[in-house]
Order: sequence, then structure tokens, then C-alpha cells
Amino acid sequence: MKPVRKRILDRYEKTGDGDVIIDVASGKVEDLYEDFDRTAPYHKKDLEEGLVYYLSECVREIGRAKFVIRFTFDQLPSEELMRRVGTSIHKFFMYQKELESGAMKKMLRTSLILFVTGIAILGVSLWLTHLLNVAGSRS
Repeated sequence: MKPVRKRILDRYEKTGDGDVIIDVASGKVEDLYEDFDRTAPYHKKDLEEGLVYYLSECVREIGRAKFVIRFTFDQLPSEELMRRVGTSIHKFFMYQKELESGAMKKMLRTSLILFVTGIAILGVSLWLTHLLNVAGSRS
């Protein structure tokens, strides 16, 4: 019986080099992006939420395997436009990585502060308990 990870990877097509292919099909390039920033250039636009979720889940599923994203559109976009799409996707996920890293640092800092506070409260509690026991044994 194959390991679970191997079975998951077998569900995906592979390139000649063995990289996993994540397929994304869309009517047109504009469908990959959120509508609210329609006038922004592609490299500054936010990706459509469903696409972000799909790509994130695929990458989570394949783990550390090397992968490529293959886009299929109803109308073939120009080479320049596809290059800009690739750049915008890369920049979007790098930005998301920076946000997550900042959130993790903040959470770590908060956890450390709460841990130190907890240790201090525990120390004071033990010290007070000791003082009360000593005072109680004298009377």
C-alpha cells in the first residue's frame, strides 16, 4: 500500500522534471483578481479569494514538493501579460508571507509576556503561601 503523501501527489500531473502541476482554469486574466481594485496594475492587485484558497490548499496538500502553476484561459493572453500575472502572484504571496511572519512575531511576543507574567504570579503566590505557612506555624 502506498503512503498517503504519495497517493496525494499521484493525483496531480507532473512536468518532465517531476514538478507537480497545479492547474488553474479561468475565462480571462481579469477573473484572477478582485474587482474592487480594478484600476490598479496587475502587480498591485489582490488575487481573487477563491483562487488564493485553492492555491493555498493545493500547496498545503503537496507539502514541500516542487510545483508549477499552469494557467488555462479561454483566450490566450500575450506573453507579457502572463509574465505580469506570474509576477503579481509571486508578489501577492510574498506579501502574505510577510503579514503572517509579522503576526507570528506579535503572537510570540504576547506569549512570552504572558508566560513571564504567569511565572511572576506563580512565584509571588508560592512566596505568599510560604509566608502564611511560616506565620501560621508560629502561632
